[in-house]
Amino acid sequence: MVIGVTVMTKVAIISDIHGNVTALRAVLADAQQAGVDEYWCLGDIYMPGPGAEDVWTLINAVHPTIRVRGNWDDFAAAIMRGSYHPRRPMDIFVARNVRYLLERMPAADLQALGRWPLCMTRMLGGLHFGIQHNLPDINYGHTLYPRAEQSNFKALFADGQTDVAVYGHIHTQLVRYGDAGQLVLNPGAVGQPYSPYAPLRRDQRARYMLLTVGNQGLTDIDLRHVDYDVDAELALARARALPYYDLYVKLRRTGLASTHDEATLRRFNEQFGYTADVTNYFPLSTNDSQNRH
Repeated sequence: MVIGVTVMTKVAIISDIHGNVTALRAVLADAQQAGVDEYWCLGDIYMPGPGAEDVWTLINAVHPTIRVRGNWDDFAAAIMRGSYHPRRPMDIFVARNVRYLLERMPAADLQALGRWPLCMTRMLGGLHFGIQHNLPDINYGHTLYPRAEQSNFKALFADGQTDVAVYGHIHTQLVRYGDAGQLVLNPGAVGQPYSPYAPLRRDQRARYMLLTVGNQGLTDIDLRHVDYDVDAELALARARALPYYDLYVKLRRTGLASTHDEATLRRFNEQFGYTADVTNYFPLSTNDSQNRH
């Protein structure tokens, strides 16, 4: 009797780094120690953390076989085109962070994110993986939040071929099933994990997913939580004069973002002159902001 050799592939799925370069380093070190064979990167690379060219270098060093762009990656491209509204506090928040990045890395590297596809596919272990930041054709919105209606997830399998759908965006690790029993996976966020439930939100360790795939399909799904030095991340943010620094401290300490808090953002924009910083740096196009959240 001849027994076939089982070939195992380990895949690290990383998403939603959001400029948290200290968390990214810790995750990549953990993945390397686990003996990862390939990496999938699901977008939202920058902002609001201090990481800039160092994040780009770290990602490229692991040669991801999958790269898809997130909504924040599209935000950056829109801002560089001058597509934003100066009276929208979040537009100024994003644009001021884009200016921060452009002062610390080549514009070409930031623009490269806008050329990443919205979705990609990968055959592995006899399974067809569909990989995207959110939906296959839309990388923004609340459609696939953890408590969303089951019917919302049908769009992940609209091609009739996908066996396993992988997406990011919601910052929450997730394993669930489609209507026909297909698998839905979310690795959570490397740089900005979130839970609406306060006792779980206290755990702010970096998140990613480690898949082990063999000849017969998925062998293991490992939802990883990785410790990293938050104080070092905040020290880096201060040293690099990160805009909205106090809001980043709050995010790192509590897990609560201020991205959609218009009153707070407006106050910071006025206090620190961020609106003028943005409008002087990015000439407005004739169109309103195309940003999507």
